Order: sequence, then structure tokens, then C-alpha cells
Amino acid sequence: MLGEMAYQNALKRREQLQREIERNRRDLDEVESFLRLCDRYASLDSELPLSMPAVTNERAAPVEPVLTPLSGMDLLPHVRKAILEIGKPLVRGEIVRALADRGFRVAGENQARNVGTIMWRAKMERGEFESFDKLGYWPADVPYPPVGYEPPHHDEVDEEEEPERVANSSTQYEAWEKAAKSA
Repeated sequence: MLGEMAYQNALKRREQLQREIERNRRDLDEVESFLRLCDRYASLDSELPLSMPAVTNERAAPVEPVLTPLSGMDLLPHVRKAILEIGKPLVRGEIVRALADRGFRVAGENQARNVGTIMWRAKMERGEFESFDKLGYWPADVPYPPVGYEPPHHDEVDEEEEPERVANSSTQYEAWEKAAKSA
């Protein structure tokens, strides 16, 4: 069994190295192309061509879009907007993909875990989201009829505190709306 495990580990390592070589090959191609352009445009005496020759690379991968990195609570307005646009609760990995689809990258090496931490804080410390088992996160102030969720009503509030609570909740709602519209 030890020999089989070593063999499997070697196969995995070979795959990792091949992926790394491919990434490095693409990076090298980009650098080589850049250096050729620098050489071409560095010479003031030479005549410049009107168009660039195509760079051929049979292994060229599609260019990935550049995503704006966000971290911490800066993600929350974008998460909220994505969830509401999609119209259903999202789990951590779905949130990462939804943000990427909208041009944002969750900072950190383990994006899903970082989203989980942020959403936990938004739920537990700030009360901004609810989580439904196996469905994911949903804004706490928005009803979700498929599971019978209604935002909690604070009818049992002292009358003296009521104006402040209403002012704070409308201010929070306006802040969410403003952040979502600017996203």
C-alpha cells in the first residue's frame, strides 16, 4: 500500500508541476511579447509598423478578467446586491462566484472561508443577514417566502426608543441602497 500511495502522490505532484509550468509559460510569453514591443518602440530612428504582428502561442489560454479585490465588510453591499439580483440565498462558494461575475475578487487565499467569516460577522454582530440551512445567506431585512421567512418586527419596543429605531433602520436601508446602486 505504501508504494501505491507514493505513486498516487507522485502523479498528483506531476499534475501540479505541469499546471505551474503552463502558467509560467504563459507569463513568459507575455513578457517576451512586451520586451519585443519595448525594443520596437525604443528605437526612434526606425520606422514603426502600422500594425502589430499576431503573437502565436498554440497553448494560449483565454485571458481572465482583472477583478477588483475587496475584503472585510467592504464586500457586504456587493454581496447583498448579488443575492437580491439572483433572488435566492447563496452559500459561501456561490457568493464568491457571484462577486467574480460582477467584477470583484474576495481577498485572501481561501475566498470561501473568508466569505464565511465575513457573513458570520454580518449575521451575528450586525444582524444584516440570515442563514438558512443548506440554502445560504439572505438579507435579514428582506422577506423570503419560499422558507416562510419574515424579517423580525420590533413591535415590543419602548415608545421613547421607537423614533430612534425607525430613524436608524431607514438610515441603514438608505445606506444599503446607495451602496448597491453605486456597485
